[in-house]
Amino acid sequence: MCQAGVVGGGAAAAGIGPVQQEGMASAWTLYIASDDVDKTAAAITEHGGTVILPPGRVGAMGSLLVALDPTGAAFGVWQPGGHSGAQLTEEPNTPVWAEVHSGEGAPEDAFYRSLFDYRQEQIGDGTSFDYNVWSIGDRQVAGRMKEPEPPNPPYWLVYFSVDDTDAAAQRATSNGGRVLWGPDDSPYGRMATLADPNGAVFAVIDPSRRVEG
Repeated sequence: MCQAGVVGGGAAAAGIGPVQQEGMASAWTLYIASDDVDKTAAAITEHGGTVILPPGRVGAMGSLLVALDPTGAAFGVWQPGGHSGAQLTEEPNTPVWAEVHSGEGAPEDAFYRSLFDYRQEQIGDGTSFDYNVWSIGDRQVAGRMKEPEPPNPPYWLVYFSVDDTDAAAQRATSNGGRVLWGPDDSPYGRMATLADPNGAVFAVIDPSRRVEG
């Protein structure tokens, strides 16, 4: 059973639970909200994805599924019941961003746009830097990064906001984790990609440390 992580004021920020199958790698799973998880499951299959954990109830909390997109990146879908999901975001120590990394560009965009009706905007040049920002209305909600050397398998990367990226990286290594990349500056903040002691990969970012590149 998942247990929600809490931050100041008791607001739920994230959760932790057991892997679903023996031998499965530990990973952060991004859950995207839906008002009809069964309808979303059908759309996933229709548009080339694979449902690997069919829709099911989690008591009175809500319903979920886990799927693979057409490139193989895993993600979840959550239909809220008594639990709406993350109650606090974009604050230090809470989720702030997520992006899917794969060797594909247009197919990823088309798949997620078909499911969630995202408005999509290319912020790179589409070749050497191919990054699409996905929005609902005027709010940016996620991104898609096409990597020149495709990751195997493709994956969703979840970012957590921190008030000091370097200190967060040091704490990660002190507690048995690893620094996979960074810390490094960017126009969006100082970032690092980390792995916890079980190998689950995530990123941290200090949005106050923005450097124009």
